[in-house]
Amino acid sequence: YTFTPPMSGYYYFTLEATSADGLNTATEYDFYLNVPETTVGTGPIGGFTIGGIPTDIVAGNSITAAILADDASGNLLDGYTGPISVQISDSQNNTIYSTSGNFTSSQFALGPVTVDDAGTSPVTDTITITAGSVTKSLQIVVHPVSQFVAIQDSLNVTNEIPFDLSFAA
Repeated sequence: YTFTPPMSGYYYFTLEATSADGLNTATEYDFYLNVPETTVGTGPIGGFTIGGIPTDIVAGNSITAAILADDASGNLLDGYTGPISVQISDSQNNTIYSTSGNFTSSQFALGPVTVDDAGTSPVTDTITITAGSVTKSLQIVVHPVSQFVAIQDSLNVTNEIPFDLSFAA
């Protein structure tokens, strides 16, 4: 009989043993087994929840994210410490960032990672996260930093009074 958690408690058995030649039999009554509560460990990762990754970012800014391990039902996989890898690729599929490690108490902290590959037009980077047999890919649009020039030479601002500020690209 196989005991699996949470089957803790006392179990009473009658044991009977017979010799290999079948001539001798011994019976023990009132035999009991105490199965204490046990922790077997976490199950396999079923997915993960990602917080903090924007869909759009301006080049030169950083991404910081929290990645939480989930079970197959989408609930936090409490105590999970398995491996994880994160890779960020640019629009030409060149790896621009890569890291790996382990979850700590079901969480992995990513970043800060600075993205700065926009050039003069927006580009789409792909963030690929793999943990266990689960892989997720997210896309993030990286916008270029534009040059803006203020039209006014000076501006007087008074507390709590709205004001306009104009720029030319």
